[in-house]
Amino acid sequence: MEDQKPIIMDFGAKIAMQNCGDLGIPEITEKDEKASVRYHENSIDSLSGNPVKMNEFATGSHDKTVMIWDMNKMDKPLKTLKGHGEGVWNVNYTQDGKKLSTASPEGVAKIWDISSGKSV
Repeated sequence: MEDQKPIIMDFGAKIAMQNCGDLGIPEITEKDEKASVRYHENSIDSLSGNPVKMNEFATGSHDKTVMIWDMNKMDKPLKTLKGHGEGVWNVNYTQDGKKLSTASPEGVAKIWDISSGKSV
């Protein structure tokens, strides 16, 4: 695997801003790096922070999967959600933090129950 630029995380305010439509990428520097996400088999196209569990976030990838992560245990994802026929370009948590909405260019949007890992 070639050297990849890691996803840089400072979960606090920077990831929470994504839910407001502004990830603040220009403000993130390498000193903010907390963890590298390297489990996806292709590019990560979307990211969303759980508004209730501040240590949890989700990544959507061009590899057609969504991965749920715990910032305190970054050795592997908590869950991998599969079911899209094309890359996942949008991921958002519901306000209660129990479900995710995802969308892909195949024209499909899904709602996922995080605890079961199933599309509802």
